[in-house]
Amino acid sequence: MAKIKNYIVLKNYNLTDGFFVFKNMEETHNKYMQMEETLVESAHLFVKDLDEIIVDRKTVKHDQIMFKDHMRLLDERFHAESCNILYCDLDVVFTRPIDIFGKYTEFSMLENQCGIRYYPHTMSEHLWNIQRTLMHEWNEAIGPDQPFWPEGPYNWQREQDIYCELIKDILGDYTGLLNETWAGVVKSGWSPKAEQLREFFTNIHCVYNEYPTDGFHPGIIHYNGTATAFDPVSTGKQLLNLAKNEDLDGIKALMSLTRYVKRITPIFPK
Repeated sequence: MAKIKNYIVLKNYNLTDGFFVFKNMEETHNKYMQMEETLVESAHLFVKDLDEIIVDRKTVKHDQIMFKDHMRLLDERFHAESCNILYCDLDVVFTRPIDIFGKYTEFSMLENQCGIRYYPHTMSEHLWNIQRTLMHEWNEAIGPDQPFWPEGPYNWQREQDIYCELIKDILGDYTGLLNETWAGVVKSGWSPKAEQLREFFTNIHCVYNEYPTDGFHPGIIHYNGTATAFDPVSTGKQLLNLAKNEDLDGIKALMSLTRYVKRITPIFPK
């Protein structure tokens, strides 16, 4: 029996016309190249049982084309061979040894944040079919040159909305409840799938949230590459340097600064 491969998959497309609120595409691409380097170095240091890091690269006009194209590409890659895939946005850094591959049996991500997603080789085909149906309804030609949703047609988070539907299907009646507990605590009576998702949640810390105060340190930090209140490239490098020095308390102190806990600039332009 062939070995099940464990992949980390990234996307670093070259966008020619626009990415979210950013219009200087050369500057944006350079920024994300630096974040890619940080992520790749941290993954090689800390992710257990990793076989290969795959970085998908293409040149397209804008973010919606990129998001939909890569959603399709992940579907094709998953079905081409028996593999486990951990997808990460480029504004992610691993901060301690972490075990993801082979630990979860169903599609996993944060309930309302799609920047880190795990596709185990046992993922239900039913979920892939939900994704394909919603992709068919997605007009990726509508890009950031259009007014922002809900006033206009450009929906920056259309990709995330689709992945959230997969999580809702998994959770059912437990949708919206998993964030009520801290790391390692699971409410009695939850379904096994809900318990497994909650366990996956505890691996991840996202900025604009309180860092755990119970002594637990998440092994993955998503530090928001589109931030304007701080320099995400510098933040990623700081986190990696602290991780290489095994300074988890230093990471906690950094992530507890106000600029990383509270969003002080709007998500969308007015």
